[in-house]
Amino acid sequence: MLHFDTDDLRDVFVYAMIDDYLKTCNHATSTGAAANGQPPKLTDAEVLFVFLIGCLDHGGNCQQAMRAMKRARNITQKLSRSQFNRRVHKLQDRLCELLALLSQWAKTENTQFALDSCPLPVCKNIRISRCQLVQGEAFRGYNASKREYFYGYKVHLITAADGRIVEFDFTPGSCHDQIAFELLNFELAADSVVYADKAYNHHAQEELLAQAAGIAFQPIRRSNSRQSDNDYCTNWLRQQARRHVETDISQLVSHWPRRIHAVTAKGFLLKVVGFVMTHNILFYV
Repeated sequence: MLHFDTDDLRDVFVYAMIDDYLKTCNHATSTGAAANGQPPKLTDAEVLFVFLIGCLDHGGNCQQAMRAMKRARNITQKLSRSQFNRRVHKLQDRLCELLALLSQWAKTENTQFALDSCPLPVCKNIRISRCQLVQGEAFRGYNASKREYFYGYKVHLITAADGRIVEFDFTPGSCHDQIAFELLNFELAADSVVYADKAYNHHAQEELLAQAAGIAFQPIRRSNSRQSDNDYCTNWLRQQARRHVETDISQLVSHWPRRIHAVTAKGFLLKVVGFVMTHNILFYV
């Protein structure tokens, strides 16, 4: 009698979700550059499956994930490192489309959201002079919660009250948190409420969101704010309502390895997109 554990059922769900979506989109796996026109060793669904399993269980190490899937007989053949990387980069649009679909489900099932940012260092500070992924003073950022500097990117994200990430974007580490108003689309349902911390006090943006999209933006007020809702009770309630975003970020970061290995900045950010998607997938397993 066959025995399946939780991880096996989760893997089946991930592959079935990817395969069904590609079939719905009428996506056809290319035959590659083989002179005889033979089909590739792995289908596009299997490539994305290995990529997401790598982000789920192996800290983004796709070669290790491919070997594990081959031993478990979830795939029949393996690709070289360069072949796999080229295939994944060609499929990044499909990956983002599937992530947008999962995010849309979260938007329709929630009315309260929270906005925040977290650092995404590409290397330790001692290795900044030797870093090849990014270069420049724009990537030197400061993490106020840990009172430390970092070198890399900053992730601006909106999370739903149930923990799913609905929107996110990247900036160099030195960018202020208020840049999120220009990057994120805030494609939320009318009458949605978005909570944020003191860094997002921007009265013009609050009025714009309220008038254009019907979104109530509720940041914690600064002590010198002259807004009428700047009182202790209101700020305390906002703090409690946005507290889940800190837990959501901690859960997302827990999937990251100590160092996200990548050769290019584009590949580095693609792996982060994979971590965000696996974070959302776990809510459906």
